[in-house]
Amino acid sequence: MKINQVNTFRELTQIQNPILQFNGELNPDSVLNILHETHTLLLSFGEGTALIRKAQMIVTELLQNIVRHGQKAKEYSSQALFILDRQNHKYQIICGNLVNNRQMEILDKKLSHLNQLDEEGIQAEYQSAIRHNMDHHHKNGKRCGLGLIETARRSQEKFQYLFRAYSPRRKYFILIVHLNRDVS
Repeated sequence: MKINQVNTFRELTQIQNPILQFNGELNPDSVLNILHETHTLLLSFGEGTALIRKAQMIVTELLQNIVRHGQKAKEYSSQALFILDRQNHKYQIICGNLVNNRQMEILDKKLSHLNQLDEEGIQAEYQSAIRHNMDHHHKNGKRCGLGLIETARRSQEKFQYLFRAYSPRRKYFILIVHLNRDVS
C-alpha cells in the first residue's frame, strides 16, 4: 500500500467529510499545528467546550503515539497520516503509521482487550494502569498503555483498527476513534 495515496486510505476508512488532513513527518511543530487547526475547526462548527476538550485529548494522544512509536521507512521520511472526518452525529479521528511486527502484535492485543471491555471495565483498567504506573514508572521508565486506555474512556465507540502489509517486517497501522458530537 502506498501510504501517500490518501484516496486509498479514504476507501479503507469510509471517510465522508474530511475537514483536516495531514500526511508526512510528525514533529513537535506539526503536532502543534494539527492541534491548533483541530481546535479552530471545531470552534468554527460551533462545537461545545466538552467536545473540543475530548477531541484535543484524543488527537494529542494519538499523535504522540505516532511520534514515539512510529517506524520510519528508508524510502520516505515519515509515514504518518492523520484525518479528522466530520460526519452527521460524530467525528472520526483517523491515524496511520508504520509499525514493526512486534509492535503490531502488542497493539492488536491491547486494542482487542480494550474493545472487549464495557465502560466499567475500561474504568477499572484505567485505575489499574494508574496504580501500575505509580508503582513501576520509576523502575523501568515505561508507560503502561495509559494513553490508549484514556482514549477508550473518552470515545463513545469501540476502536476500529487494521494492519495492512507494507513489507515483510512492517505493517501500516490504521486506528479510527469515534467521538459523538452530542457530548455535553
